Amino acid sequence: MKIKNKKQSKFKIISIFLGLAFLAAGCGGGGTASKEPVVLTFWKTFEDSQNMQPLFEAYRKIRPNVQIKYVKKNVENYEEDLLEALASGTGPDIFSIHNSWLPKYLDKITPAPKDIFNFREFKDSFVDVAVSDFTKEEEIYGVPMSVDSLALYYNKDLLGTEGIATPPKTWDELSEDVQKIVRSDNRGYFTRSGVALGGNTNINRAADIIYLLMLQQGVVPFGDYGYPNFAKGVQKDGNYTNPGEQALSF
Repeated sequence: MKIKNKKQSKFKIISIFLGLAFLAAGCGGGGTASKEPVVLTFWKTFEDSQNMQPLFEAYRKIRPNVQIKYVKKNVENYEEDLLEALASGTGPDIFSIHNSWLPKYLDKITPAPKDIFNFREFKDSFVDVAVSDFTKEEEIYGVPMSVDSLALYYNKDLLGTEGIATPPKTWDELSEDVQKIVRSDNRGYFTRSGVALGGNTNINRAADIIYLLMLQQGVVPFGDYGYPNFAKGVQKDGNYTNPGEQALSF
């Protein structure tokens, strides 16, 4: 089982750009863009306005007639506020949603016009999961603003002192290297850990780590109706195995 330290990620937040709003703002591809002043409202969670300003300023160099009004929303009631605003016709022009929300927003958003952003460009620009999560029938409904990635960091000097020339490339190699690195006292307590994976009490991405391990073991997290499948066993090479349990044990 290979360690995937790049692009093994899931999207936390994506930005949905309403094609009609941008076209109304004179931001469409082809033709002459409108010079009328336009204000676009952008809703997002987590990010402070100063962090978004470089993006807005870069865009205004292209479309100086467009002003973007940014609103940082509280994550706790964000979706409720968003749905209410959209239902009343006062929703934002641009807004962010969780990657898993797209199916229930399809009737509320407009795909990107193909002359602005086509499917091939999208597929070439982003990791594969973006295609499955944010497109439908080669129509683009959302684009990622960020991606969370898991990476393996290693102490080169520490590996070298134990005769380990290169960092591990698989989980099996990692297990072998850990046995060389780890140290314990005469009471059995660790004085040096072989790997700092941590636990859910001291690592704020512990859930992402165990989720990655489960995916790499072949777990299908959810069934067709959204029910969790983490504990479901599977037949593999004529044997019954439980990949979720194996990942947790690891």
